Amino acid sequence: MFSPTIRWLLVAVSLGFGFHHLSGGRWLGLLFVAGGLLLGAGHFLYGSVRAAFGALRRGDLQRAAALLERTPTRWLTPETRAYHAWVEAALAEARGRLPEARDALGRALELPLRSDRDRVLALGTLAAIHAKLGEREAGLERLAEAEALDPAPRVRPLLDRVRGQLEKRS
Repeated sequence: MFSPTIRWLLVAVSLGFGFHHLSGGRWLGLLFVAGGLLLGAGHFLYGSVRAAFGALRRGDLQRAAALLERTPTRWLTPETRAYHAWVEAALAEARGRLPEARDALGRALELPLRSDRDRVLALGTLAAIHAKLGEREAGLERLAEAEALDPAPRVRPLLDRVRGQLEKRS
């Protein structure tokens, strides 16, 4: 959950200590080199997507956008790609670009999410976007998918509110 700058600083320091120890004949340096390589690999596999998702949950859209912008997407894991698309969707929705938000959240739902709870929230959010776009049938389908996953009691009011929005459109 480090910013890319801090992550790369840690990689450089770890590799520096590692090579320094190795050049002195101390095998302890291998631990530092391995740690630096793992941190570097983590940047390409996970990027700053989790930090961006956390910023999004706190309502800090500017920070979420900045973190997402600096995340290379080429080697992201499928789960990380899903959350990347979810953050993209939230940012697009905040900017009023609802079709773009709908498409990005659709991409996120095609990939594995960490938990059914997250899938319920994503489906509920997508149903709400469909409601805003006047796409009643698609919204009701997403809502049914969310309800089939047995949402937590805290999420039920959100789904009920979305259902109300969709039923007003009939």
